[in-house]
Amino acid sequence: MDYCYSANTGFLWKELPFLERIRAAAQFGFGAVEFHDEAQSTDRSALKDVLAETGLPVMGMNVRMGDTAGCAAMPDRAEEARRDIAEAAEIAADIGAGAIHVLAGKIEGPEALSAFMSSLRFALQESNCTILIEPICQEKIPGFFLKTVEQAAAIIDEIGDPRLKIMFDCFHVQTESGSVLERFRQHIDRIGHVQIASTPDRSEPFPGELDYRVLLPSFVSAGYTGAFGCEYHPRGRTEDGLVWRDFITPVAKPDEPAAEGRRRVALVAHDGKKSMLADWVETHRKALAPHALVCTGTTGSVISGRCPEFDVTAVKSGPLGGDQQIGAMIADGTIDALIFFTDPLAPHPHDVDVKALARLATVHDIPMACSPATASLIVASGFFGVVG
Repeated sequence: MDYCYSANTGFLWKELPFLERIRAAAQFGFGAVEFHDEAQSTDRSALKDVLAETGLPVMGMNVRMGDTAGCAAMPDRAEEARRDIAEAAEIAADIGAGAIHVLAGKIEGPEALSAFMSSLRFALQESNCTILIEPICQEKIPGFFLKTVEQAAAIIDEIGDPRLKIMFDCFHVQTESGSVLERFRQHIDRIGHVQIASTPDRSEPFPGELDYRVLLPSFVSAGYTGAFGCEYHPRGRTEDGLVWRDFITPVAKPDEPAAEGRRRVALVAHDGKKSMLADWVETHRKALAPHALVCTGTTGSVISGRCPEFDVTAVKSGPLGGDQQIGAMIADGTIDALIFFTDPLAPHPHDVDVKALARLATVHDIPMACSPATASLIVASGFFGVVG
């Protein structure tokens, strides 16, 4: 499944001028862009030229943010809020932006709700775009008026306009309230845009506390058809961290075979455990037969001898670099599971490679088993498409 990722120019490539961030997004394979309030201070003609040059659609843009993260819920700044909304509406119409994000600002009290709803009604009258409101966690913006998805949903229901939607930022929702998928499913009809980042550090979406390999396909299954906004702080250079996109692919349910019914499984065994692994493979011959097996040198010879009909690819012997070869395949996303029968009572000169292999399997979160009992549990789960 391919997803459309939208580069958020307020977070990505911050070291570059605004227009160069858009070019970088196109260069590095993003399907869209979304802005904070950079467009308000950028030459319009130059912005339109870059958008035409890159062909990237603009998913949305913010009203002016200022020092208070907007002011739409601040009664004493109602006129300023309307000017900011009108300005954003004019720019959005000119550049073809799909949505306008109206930020509430930092304020509390009942008057704030009335002011915010008045600003939103004005925005809906002023623009034909989708109008987005975003719950923002207190950890990031203390005192921000709109805090929870439930609060945003109540405002949307009260106003009753189908163009008023929630900006569902997974980082903010998880940090403030938790239960991201449950809340998404509950409010899918009110959600207009989704943004992703890891928690708790708000860096690249993978790896992290939130498993987007599960969340994104679940969002799509729930009915979401839009782009996924990438609003995160890169750990280093933005382009160096984009490998996360290679890992955000739908995860097969435990009782379903993988796409096209075929897995690629690494089989490794220490010398004292090779016969044990071969016995285990024979026991689960039916489950393993449809799949591609990648083995370290001697282990591959043993498996091929026992099950000549198997599709076995042999890499180097473990001590000669085979463990590192399989580790590289795991890092590339071409290995779906690791079955490694280790001998915990024997010393091994390549212990560092063995540890590295196990670490990569953990980092990239693939199933890993180190004994017949744990390997058989993977088979019993239906991971290979056949139980037995």
